[in-house]
Amino acid sequence: MEGLESSMKVKEQPIEEIKRLRQEVAKLRQEKTERKRVEEKLHASEEQYRELFESAPESITLVGFDGTILNVNNASEIITGLPREEIIGKRFTELGVVHEKDLPKYTESLSQLASGESIQPYKVELTFKGGKTCWLEIFSGLLKKDNRPYAVQVITRDITERKKAEAARREGNARYNALFDRTLYCVYVHDFEGRFLDANDAALKLLGYTREEVPSLNINISSLLGEDQLPTALKTLEEIQQTGRQKGTNEFRLRTKDGNYVWVETEACLVYRGEEPYAIQGIARDITERKKAQETLQESEEQYRNLFQTATDGIVTLDVTGRVTSCNKKTEEIFGYKQEELIGKHFTALLPEKEAPRMSKGFQRVLEGKTTTYQTEIKTKSGDLVRVEVTTVALRRDAEVIGALEMMRDITDRKQAEEALKESEEKYRTQFEQAMDAIALADAETGIVIDCNRAACKLVGRKKSEIVGQHQRILHPPQEMEGELTTTFK
Repeated sequence: MEGLESSMKVKEQPIEEIKRLRQEVAKLRQEKTERKRVEEKLHASEEQYRELFESAPESITLVGFDGTILNVNNASEIITGLPREEIIGKRFTELGVVHEKDLPKYTESLSQLASGESIQPYKVELTFKGGKTCWLEIFSGLLKKDNRPYAVQVITRDITERKKAEAARREGNARYNALFDRTLYCVYVHDFEGRFLDANDAALKLLGYTREEVPSLNINISSLLGEDQLPTALKTLEEIQQTGRQKGTNEFRLRTKDGNYVWVETEACLVYRGEEPYAIQGIARDITERKKAQETLQESEEQYRNLFQTATDGIVTLDVTGRVTSCNKKTEEIFGYKQEELIGKHFTALLPEKEAPRMSKGFQRVLEGKTTTYQTEIKTKSGDLVRVEVTTVALRRDAEVIGALEMMRDITDRKQAEEALKESEEKYRTQFEQAMDAIALADAETGIVIDCNRAACKLVGRKKSEIVGQHQRILHPPQEMEGELTTTFK
């Protein structure tokens, strides 16, 4: 039995060895498979890195700790204007792109990275082939192999356009500040509730406030405007918030610190902080003097209208062609037409045909700058003829004749009175000359004869020319020269 057991043990030993060997072979196969998988994964990872490295939009440069450039990507070639063959193997200081003043910064950055320190991104200005200057933002980090650093990876982002935009923004801010501080116009900023946040010197001077008083006194739109103007201001605020700016200018009457008032003309728009509007900025022009001038002009025009309409003479304005442009009530009375019937008519249509040529010549003289006065007849709506005296002057605008103004007076009664007087005088003259009695007229103060009839001439035997102008004593005998006659006339 013992022999049999011993024989069985001998047989079991090879079997166990075979099992063990099989296990080791399987393990080796598994390790080989795993190693192959790791190698494939590493290869794929390296391929991905190379693909990312070459296709990256930013410049990527691998630099040894001695400053030698180990590799660059396509973006590096584009930004430097150099093929990679002229870059790889050279120290970055040999490329001639780094400004001399920045060399210490590069050297220090490499040293810090080599010693295991991390560095913050920094900005530099480089000059590349052809004199092209770019601003770049530099991001640097260590590359490791087998957990040991072997190079520095430098990622470079072109920020030239951003730097230009920043410079343009600074320049714009400087221009804005110059405009805000030095313009003669009022510039102000207020929030959407109408509370003023800031104002320039011109605005502060106009309203009489100091800059410190703007926030402390809680100055707002309602404290500057009258109640009658608040609806317009609030409507404008709503319009600006909806459209970004007001469509047209507004005029407001503002209350100053000392209680007086000024007139301003304003326009405003939204002010943005980032993408969001946060306030409203406006520009105001002082129009106080203009408003005063307008008020004065309005008063003057009102006075003119009152004078025009209440004048006892007819007043008509004509354009340069001779057509009626306006008339007063007295003109309506004289012609019998309503104003709307007269406007647009040519003045010759209101004259008898025989008067038209003479008055047309007179109108031309007026257009040449002359003043004319004529007596003429006009034709009324009913067809009657009315005798008038017309004075015409040129109407000017900025020294240019733009028409004429006619002032006409109905002289029918006066002409009738003159004719009646003339007729009366003729009657008197006839009776005076044909009287049988001697009649002489003498100045009551001086006794000088101013007229005498034929009977007087015959009485004294002198011609009329010998009597008129002489003292009335020439008509009396010498004996009558004393007494009452002498004391009456000296």
